[in-house]
Amino acid sequence: MANLDKKLQTISYLNNQTDWTTTTTLADHLEISVRSVKYCISEINKEYPKLIISSNKGYKIDKEQASTILNVHSNSNIPRNYEERKRMIIISILLEKQRPTISELSERLCISPVTLQNELSKIRTEISKYHLNVHTRNDIVSITGLSKDKRKIILDLINSEIQNSYLSLDRVQLIFTTVDLTKIEKLVTGILTENEYFLDSYSLFNYVLHIALTIELRGNRQDMKDVRTPIEQEALMELGSPHVQKIVNEIYLKLKEIYNTDYSLLDIYQASVLMMTRVVSNNVTSIRYNQIESILGKDISDLIEKIVTSVDNTYCVNLRNENFLIRFAFHLKNLLVRLEHHISINNLQFSGIKNDYPLIYAISVHISNVIYECSGYVLPEDEIAYIALHVGVLMDENKALHDKVNAIIICPNYYSLGQKISKKLSGIYSENLLISNVLTSIRSDTDLCGVELILSTEPIDTSISIRHYILNPFVTETDIRNIFTIIDDIKNNKIKNVIRDKIMYFFHEDLFFTDKKFKNDVDAIETMCDVMISHQYVDASYKDEIYAHEKISPSSYGNIAIPHPLNNKAKSSVIAVSLNPEPISWGINQVNLVFMLSLKEEDRDLFSDIFEFITQILKDEHIFKKVMNIKTFDEFINSLVSFY
Repeated sequence: MANLDKKLQTISYLNNQTDWTTTTTLADHLEISVRSVKYCISEINKEYPKLIISSNKGYKIDKEQASTILNVHSNSNIPRNYEERKRMIIISILLEKQRPTISELSERLCISPVTLQNELSKIRTEISKYHLNVHTRNDIVSITGLSKDKRKIILDLINSEIQNSYLSLDRVQLIFTTVDLTKIEKLVTGILTENEYFLDSYSLFNYVLHIALTIELRGNRQDMKDVRTPIEQEALMELGSPHVQKIVNEIYLKLKEIYNTDYSLLDIYQASVLMMTRVVSNNVTSIRYNQIESILGKDISDLIEKIVTSVDNTYCVNLRNENFLIRFAFHLKNLLVRLEHHISINNLQFSGIKNDYPLIYAISVHISNVIYECSGYVLPEDEIAYIALHVGVLMDENKALHDKVNAIIICPNYYSLGQKISKKLSGIYSENLLISNVLTSIRSDTDLCGVELILSTEPIDTSISIRHYILNPFVTETDIRNIFTIIDDIKNNKIKNVIRDKIMYFFHEDLFFTDKKFKNDVDAIETMCDVMISHQYVDASYKDEIYAHEKISPSSYGNIAIPHPLNNKAKSSVIAVSLNPEPISWGINQVNLVFMLSLKEEDRDLFSDIFEFITQILKDEHIFKKVMNIKTFDEFINSLVSFY
């Protein structure tokens, strides 16, 4: 019988082709003989009649049937292309701390050792930008480099994972066997609207998810008992204001009509912790993270801190988001209760999370190890995947907040109209705008932290410095065009500010030299080093280290000189700049621009990004002439930002 993995590789390859594929081409791809290809095709068609058709031109596949087959086998651990193989190699070596041999890896990836060597060479080139390297000494594959660089590549892979497979109600619905997420969303939204309360889209998604999990778990585990003390129960019930309590009660009663399962009002209160922290109204009592210890106990607050610290140290992933930590603390409390009472949640179809978000799942495995170290409980896979769901939602939300413009809507005396405007604008600008709040007015105590745009149906206080736009209550085509322009402008300014911050980290006005008319390289080194030393940016030995490097090899490259010490044992990371319209002699070159570097090891990545950009723009003759005409430090910084 043909190997299942080889069959899936064949189906996957043919499914990605747009024309006939010859037997030879397929044999080369699968790294098997032509005879084996024909046998494999025959075996596939026995199992799936008429899936693959053949002619004198080669093979073609029924793509609809092929996609169905591949989806059924999507849980297979065999990566189907180079990108998936690269990710598996990096994860197994950097995260799982494995030391695989060439033969072990090639067998696991279902490719030949020769193909693996070629792909390792490609990976070596790709990860060099992280200052990492792939080695194959004594047939063992390893990745070497600094820990922070290893963490950075993992974080980039995670962000790519989120970007390519975002969380949504439709995707998460596949996890549940009992509840209808869309139905719950409509129920919650209706009650919030009736009570003139607002949840932004990500908070609403999170809230629906928590309610659904509460119903699903309780509905399938009738024996799950609440072990909270009366004091803990009372503290939980009193967290929300009377307005929030009214909403939670209404949601509970409506849910009871639809899902008549064994969950209590207290369960819905716990699921509503998120809403209590993010719901918008004039009379809300917010839960703060520092309340967790008094509500859930010191063991939970200590466990949360250990998890956050460990994940940050290992993956460079920051979980310290107050709303997430509050939700996750309640989740941990329930998790430990389930483990203590041997309660399983294996009725949930969590395997898809492991396959769709492998790196987020890896972080969750790490969290499960921290829980084991603190509690002694070994978490089953479904509980780990449940944690991954929490982490994935947080990272998806963080990415959205980073990529989108954070806006609020002000609609005086017409809250329901404000919500209609919010819904319409969210649909139009779904990729660019996050409406985090709908208010009837801005008061002195209104929290505007993080708000980048105010959209109001009436004029607002001109003393508010936040960008604002007055729109028609019925949102005209002119409004839509104008808001698009404003969003683009805000996003461009955000990018420029990030660039400016990076640039200003290294460049300082007291280290900016123009029209100094240095006689030669020694004159430039003496003057620039003396200023850097006198201003205490570098140690007294810095000048000697510069000369030591220049003695080995002058640091001029064409019309640019980049003098720097041979080591990175710097006191601070700075770049002194000298613009020289009249070139100075430096080695065998005539230099117009000098970058004198002092660089700490931990700032190497940030420096590489900035310096690669600077050297690229200076290759442009038009830009170079502009730089040579700069007279002030501010003009220099503004020019670099604008060139970007």
